[in-house]
Amino acid sequence: MKKYLVTMAVFLAVVTAALAVVPVTGPTLVCEGSWPVLLQSPSGYPSYRWNTGATTDNILITAPGTYTVVIRRADGSRDSGSITVREHPKPRPRIGNPIEYLCEGEVAWLRAPLGYRSYTWNTGASGPEIQISTPGYYRVYVTDSVGCRAWSDSIRVVVVQKARSRIEGMSSICTGSTTIHEVVDAPPGSTFEWTALGGTILRGRTSRDVRTQWQGSGRLDVRIRTQRPDGGTCDTTIGIVIRAGTRLQPEITTSSTMICSGEAATLSVRSGYATYRWNTGASSASITVTTAGKYWCDVMDSSACTGTSDTITIIQAASPRVGVTGPRSICAGDRALLVGTTSTNNIVAWRWNTGETTAAITVTQTGTYTVIGSTVNGCTDTARFVLLSTAVATIETVGTVSYDTIPVGVRRLKAFTIKNITSDTIRVLGTRLVSGTTELIRTVPDLPADVEPDSVLSFVVSWLPTKAGHMVESFALDIQTRRCLISPIVELNGYATDDSVPPDTNDPDPPDTTDPDPPDTTDPDPPDTTDPGCDTTDPGNPCDTVAPGRVDTVDVRLVLPDTVVAAGDHLSYNIGLSASLRDTVDLDITMSWDASVWHVDSAANGVIVHSEVEGWQRTMRLRWRDVDLSTPRTLQLHGRTMLRSTIRTELSVDAMEVTGHNVYRTHIDEGSITLTSCWIAGRVLRFQPVGTYVVYNQLGEELRRYPAHTLREINDILVDLPSGSYFIVHMTTTSSTSAGVVVTR
Repeated sequence: MKKYLVTMAVFLAVVTAALAVVPVTGPTLVCEGSWPVLLQSPSGYPSYRWNTGATTDNILITAPGTYTVVIRRADGSRDSGSITVREHPKPRPRIGNPIEYLCEGEVAWLRAPLGYRSYTWNTGASGPEIQISTPGYYRVYVTDSVGCRAWSDSIRVVVVQKARSRIEGMSSICTGSTTIHEVVDAPPGSTFEWTALGGTILRGRTSRDVRTQWQGSGRLDVRIRTQRPDGGTCDTTIGIVIRAGTRLQPEITTSSTMICSGEAATLSVRSGYATYRWNTGASSASITVTTAGKYWCDVMDSSACTGTSDTITIIQAASPRVGVTGPRSICAGDRALLVGTTSTNNIVAWRWNTGETTAAITVTQTGTYTVIGSTVNGCTDTARFVLLSTAVATIETVGTVSYDTIPVGVRRLKAFTIKNITSDTIRVLGTRLVSGTTELIRTVPDLPADVEPDSVLSFVVSWLPTKAGHMVESFALDIQTRRCLISPIVELNGYATDDSVPPDTNDPDPPDTTDPDPPDTTDPDPPDTTDPGCDTTDPGNPCDTVAPGRVDTVDVRLVLPDTVVAAGDHLSYNIGLSASLRDTVDLDITMSWDASVWHVDSAANGVIVHSEVEGWQRTMRLRWRDVDLSTPRTLQLHGRTMLRSTIRTELSVDAMEVTGHNVYRTHIDEGSITLTSCWIAGRVLRFQPVGTYVVYNQLGEELRRYPAHTLREINDILVDLPSGSYFIVHMTTTSSTSAGVVVTR
């Protein structure tokens, strides 16, 4: 019986092995543009052979199809497995014409095709349609039923301004008179259509000016049509009421019937009359008055019909005189009382720029304070008061002293000037370090030193960097005044270098550049809804050139793409750079990312000024000089990705400084790096008894170095390594080869 059971077990094992199918894992449906993808078979078998020719347990594929792998077991038996991968087309939604025109004050709907699972507009709105009323660029990001995503085409919405016009001409006429009215401030290319109620249009029904005969009172209207580039129009209708009688009754309009001392008011009668005669003697349609009194105007039209306007009374009120009293300076921690004053005693309301509404306020901060005093008539006066710190000594160079680099152990010098603007003698006691590790050496001449009123003290401060790295340090100047001790702060900002230290061991030897991985640009960030600026490839929208000797505002855009790369591969990362004007600039960029994902070796045509790792974050300062922005540029960083499972790291720009002859506004589109597999197992490093073998960890730090002649095989290197992931680089005088390894103890 036992023999029978053993025989059956052996039989079942053989049958099971013969029927085994190798499982192949990976996506069976891939969105268009989302290649490459990873296919994985079970690991641990002696050999693999895919129908693509690959001999590893996993492969990266870039096209749809059926992929088969044959594995060989340790006993020599073979099994196979396959997977069929299909490509799903990405959505291609359209939302309208490239340019849509909209009249001012109107709204329009943008609609995407129905049937998608989700919709996200670049305005932040969701759903298949949005209502718009402002100019800009619009597009929608859709997701279909299987999860494939894509942006629609962009639509530019242009808002056409309606006419802001008025009608010039008489509003008071004699019955039977003929008038001429004209539209002013109409946009170029506008058309007109006049209608008259109570009168007959004699000429100009579709002209800018119209001639009308009136049988009595009525109304004159005109429709103004502003042409749009798409052939449509934006319409506006304005009108004027006509009053007819036996005499003219012109109406006086005024900016105000009450004026304050020193102010003026403008009085106007409608144009179109033959003559004007004001009681001031003026003979124009409008007059400006600066004194109180009664004003009227006699008019006559072209048919000798006359009339007199109503009388308008202008009142003039006295303006106040406002001032502020208080101490001229304040010590740190003290309080100062500021009091609004007036010589006319007619102030009924106060308003300070602090928001307070009392005559007196108590302040603890230095700065400029303003107060507005108002009378019952609304006349105002403003007083300004500057409260100084009792840091009455003013320093010629204040705030931050910036410099590029300075060697450790080399003194740096900076000249300062202190001017005493008080009526008392002050004493400059000395300098002291407030933060940082810099060593302040001395001042020349030696301090302390007294500074007489209205006198100047010049001295030099020297300091000595004692540690390599980014320096953000500060020192204080202690000054004793009659009332208190003040300590103005000066910051030192730069980089200290130590040339005596061996080269940075974070930098491995140049990587293999035979298989660069181009960035994935299939999923850009949502666009800016403002005008995208110049396009150096479009002759219809060229970049302007900075005029010599003139300072312009230049928009500089930095674009970091989203990139997919296999772990362990070399990566040449392309950063896009463009500007709104042609220019030549210097760039300083500080970036950060997960140091366990990517190690940068070099910057093409640039330099790595500083690089450091804190925790898992690498921060790197890069510099490019004399960058020509006449066309879009590419800033390229070269480096090696680390041995990691699938992971994504954001590339952040912490600081970007653009230096040139103009004023620069920076715009940054940040990107990412995604590793798609642990490492490429097919990259085998074969032992060669020449050159040198170097071991790096995941951060790119050199751990060990072995001359090849001291080794018998690669295992001589691995035997000393603890569990973990490493790079092994073999270097000769003519080439270098690298491979990733995972050590498990």
